[in-house]
Order: sequence, then C-alpha cells, then structure tokens
Amino acid sequence: MHAGRWLCLNGVMDLIKYFSRLFAYDGWANQEALASLRAAKTPLPQALKLMAHIFNAERLWMERLEQKPQTLPVWPEFTAEECERQAAELPALWNKYLAASTEADLATTVTYQNSSGETWSSRKDDILTHVITHSIYHRGQVAAAVRAAGFTPAYTDFIHSIRQGFVKQLYMPDSIASPTKITPLFALQFCVVLIVIGVVLLRPGVWNSARLAGLCIAVPAAVLLFTARWQLGQSFSVTPQAKELVTHGLYAKIRNPIYVFSGLLVLGILISLQYRYALLLLLVLIPIQIVRARQEARVLEARFGDQYRKYREGTWF
Repeated sequence: MHAGRWLCLNGVMDLIKYFSRLFAYDGWANQEALASLRAAKTPLPQALKLMAHIFNAERLWMERLEQKPQTLPVWPEFTAEECERQAAELPALWNKYLAASTEADLATTVTYQNSSGETWSSRKDDILTHVITHSIYHRGQVAAAVRAAGFTPAYTDFIHSIRQGFVKQLYMPDSIASPTKITPLFALQFCVVLIVIGVVLLRPGVWNSARLAGLCIAVPAAVLLFTARWQLGQSFSVTPQAKELVTHGLYAKIRNPIYVFSGLLVLGILISLQYRYALLLLLVLIPIQIVRARQEARVLEARFGDQYRKYREGTWF
C-alpha cells in the first residue's frame, strides 16, 4: 500500500483530505465546547483551563511538526476571550499546514523534545492523529466539568457533526461522491419561486414591454438561483456557517450567487408586476444581502484562512 493512502470501503482515501476532515471536526467541536461555557450561568475555571490546554497543546504540536523551538506552556492561563481567539485561529492554521503538505510528507518523522525534556521521533501522521485524540479526550473532561456544575455540556460526538452537516460527510473522490439530495427546505424554496412566477405569468392584464422585460430577467435568474442552491448542497444554512468551501460551478466566478440571482429574481418580478414603489424594497433587500455576505465571509475566512482569501481574490462579490 502507498505510504500516503489508506484503503476504505469505497476505494482509496486521500490522507490529506482525511486529516482536513478531522481537523474540521476538531475546530467545530472546540467551538461547541466553548459555547457550552458561555451558556453556563457561572464561571467554570477548571473547564476553561482544560480548553486553554487543548489550544496550546495543538499549537505546541504544530511547532514540533514545523521543527520550531517550543515557545508555549503546556498549561496556560487563558481568559475566555483568549480561548475564543484561539478557537477562531487554529482551524485556519491547520488548514494551511495540511495544504502545504503532501502525503509523502506525512509519512516522514520529526524529532522533538517532550515537556519532560525527553527526545523522541514520531511520524507526522501519528502526531496529527494524537492531536485529534488528545483534544477529544480533554473535551470529554470539559463536558464532565460542565455537567458536574449543573449545566448542559456540548454534544460533540463525531457522528453528530456528520449527521448535522457541520463536517463534510464524504471524503471519497468526487467521481463516486453521492449527489446533492433534495431536502424539504430545497423543495419548499423551489415551489415558492415557481408559484410566484406562475402568478406573474397568469396575472390578467396587457403583455406590455415592462411585463416581458421583467419575465426575461426573472426566469433566467430563477434558473441560476436554483442552480447555485443545488451546487451549494449540504453547505446551505440559514445562519452563517463554514461547513465547506464551495468553489465549483457558479461559485467559481461568484462567491454569493444565491444573493445575486435572488436579487435579480425580485427585480424581475417587480418590473413585470409594474409596481413602481415596490422597487423600493430593493433598497432594503440589497443592504441586507451585503451584510449577510460579509458575515459569511468572516466565518469562512476564520475557518479556511488563506484558502478562502485566495478564492476571494479570484471571484466577484
């Protein structure tokens, strides 16, 4: 077997994608654990100390992977705000490290000193596996501390993150990945747009140039809107979330095609209905879409770091 690939039921699994998926889970689980601390009505110093240890341990192991001197304490004293900052920064750092690595790199060893001053050599892929399992272990202790204090701990099971779509479900090659499913929400959105366009088409009245022009804008916009929605797949969410960085299809040119084409759809419908003053709705809709797009951009940049920034440079809006 090639040193950089593991076999799975569906063929050959890419090791870089495998670890990227695990660190996506790690970043999500850390955020969930911190959210449980925020929800507690009283400070939980032991739980906060454990979270600080998780973050610094991840940075410490990254220093060892990059063959840098150890600059961080194993058990730091972090405030809640510092833990939040670490949780926001670490996913992008791991993404950057994995993006710069090859499968052959991960099969090599690094030599380092542990916190007791002992010298060891470990494979990079073993270190990455240790980082993930180490964080899982201590998040379990955090959950126990939260529960002991009388509050509800975070539900950070790996399978839960997959079921809810917080972490990409499939890591197999794109050629054998399952297609986007038609969810009830997708079907509802599709039906609402069809009904609105049907009302415009069947509405009594003269077919003048405004009505025709509006439909010429609305119909293509609706097609492109649902194309973008289909291509977004399980990454769609009502609130800003960084499930996956979608860069194919319409997203290869436009970062927010759903906002662009939904705005054009509304414009076309209002023109076709010839409600002049209703066009003022666009003065409300467009700023809202811009604000939402910026919020989503911040979430994606925090999660994907340089990968997102490079994507942003080559796309519009």
